[in-house]
Amino acid sequence: MGSVADALIALHTPESERGIEESIKVNIFLQSWKTKRRDLPKDLQNLLKVSAKYGVRLEGLAFSRDILREMPIWYHIESNPIRNLNRGKESSCLKENHRVRTVGDTEKLARMKGTPRHNNRRDCRCTSCTELRSSAKCKAPNRCINRANQLLETLPQKWNPCNRLPEDFEPHESWHPGAEKERTLSDAFRIFTDGRKCNTTADMSWMSETQGETITVYTDGSCENNGGEDAVAGAGIFVRDNNPLNRAIRIPNELVQSNQTGEIISIKEIAEAAPPSTGLDILSDSLTMVEGLTRNLREWEEKGSQTSRITLNYK
Repeated sequence: MGSVADALIALHTPESERGIEESIKVNIFLQSWKTKRRDLPKDLQNLLKVSAKYGVRLEGLAFSRDILREMPIWYHIESNPIRNLNRGKESSCLKENHRVRTVGDTEKLARMKGTPRHNNRRDCRCTSCTELRSSAKCKAPNRCINRANQLLETLPQKWNPCNRLPEDFEPHESWHPGAEKERTLSDAFRIFTDGRKCNTTADMSWMSETQGETITVYTDGSCENNGGEDAVAGAGIFVRDNNPLNRAIRIPNELVQSNQTGEIISIKEIAEAAPPSTGLDILSDSLTMVEGLTRNLREWEEKGSQTSRITLNYK
């Protein structure tokens, strides 16, 4: 059913989009070409209307390379400049001879630029260019390799698999919640999105600097009007100046607003935020937390609390 819907949506494009080859129209949610909604069957009109109303789109702080490589390269939804590279001899050759359709296809071709003895000449005799002349019937492999690199360079930081990504700093791919689920493009769609997209990725290099180490962390909880109906609680985490793990946390209203809630939330947050291979020497002034996570740990775990990798010191 999905393929039929995609084909119908791609068929009813406005005059401004008529120059786009049918073979590269993959999915309107993944590419920047438009469709004439009023010419579509009623159910597809409703689908697009509801999708727009409730903000259906690809969204996430970061995506795995597998997901990035699944994206169609032509008219990539996150790259406006890529439209300017859709035409020309090299792009036509990429589509027709090399059968380039996805970001992954483009990446494989672009990496051939690093083949030993490759040079930017039509008569290049490196192994990659020689193979492309034979398998793809390409007359100028060097130009097609250059065009593949140009296409990738138009992609924002978060969408280019050639860039360093957060996953490069994660020793275990299942470290962050939901990682096991987001395997395909369909897993990366979200609803009720709003506002501007952020297409840059966070600097995760600090993670590799702390992997395998044991870091000292100071945690604390506080509460105004503790015990009162108008109590407001918070939590704090401090490693050292300007460390990304530092936190100031407002305890959500749905949780009990108390000093002890702030204490345990601060410990919970640092245990989840630190890289998996990093040991934590947590300094807390809460005797309840220290005893709860040491002497009373088994009892707490039986009630649903799970902790690991933590050494607690009472100060």
